[in-house]
Amino acid sequence: MGKQCFSFPEGWLITAAENFEMNMLQPITHVQIKLPKWNTLYRASYLEFPCIILKAGLSANPSRTSDFTVFIVYGTGILAYAKPGVNACTILRKGLRYFVEAAFYKNEILGVDVKGRMRPPDRENDILRTIEHNAYDQDPYAKEFGIKTSEKLASVEARILPAPWLKYQETGNYPKLVSGV
Repeated sequence: MGKQCFSFPEGWLITAAENFEMNMLQPITHVQIKLPKWNTLYRASYLEFPCIILKAGLSANPSRTSDFTVFIVYGTGILAYAKPGVNACTILRKGLRYFVEAAFYKNEILGVDVKGRMRPPDRENDILRTIEHNAYDQDPYAKEFGIKTSEKLASVEARILPAPWLKYQETGNYPKLVSGV
């Protein structure tokens, strides 16, 4: 029986088998942790083995704690996470899809899609963490010039504009093109 294997920096491996079993394995200590079967993943019936896992990550080293989360990016860039002992993976469907990169940051999964975008809550949290870390309200130069900051993000009314028309040579069969966005 074939298995696909993906390694974590912490020395663990995640394996996905043709019979839908998904496990984490520590090859030195031979500790094995069962994960939800990969056929519980969203759209798993469309996937062909062995190209299931594109990227995987851990929130904490399972050798040190039993309270950890595993994320995987699979198929066409779908991001899911699971905890040991849970029977199914949870899909992060809100906002974006076609993830190419993901990582844990302060116990949160941050994902980046093919266009370099982060999910809106991830981006908002990233901005708020930066404001808190930089402590702009304590900056002596900001105080000197009377600059005040707020941890509340501004809400801006916006709309999506249609793509502009481009003129490409007045001769030929296609005098005008619509640019792609």
